[in-house]
Amino acid sequence: MLATATEQRIHNFLAARSLWRASALNIPIALCSLIMPMLGAWRSIRRRLGYLQHFYSFIVLILNTILGI
Repeated sequence: MLATATEQRIHNFLAARSLWRASALNIPIALCSLIMPMLGAWRSIRRRLGYLQHFYSFIVLILNTILGI
């Protein structure tokens, strides 16, 4: 049985709407999959910077002690 033009339009609309819903769900999932590794890398960089900060503070403390500032 052939579908009428109206039925075909309704079918196309429903298919497009379900595709839109699927893509609307996939967008946050894709963003999370992109952002989470970056957050992990940022955490690692911050940890390293934290170590550098402590090292820098230690060097400044030694220099202050030596120079008597």
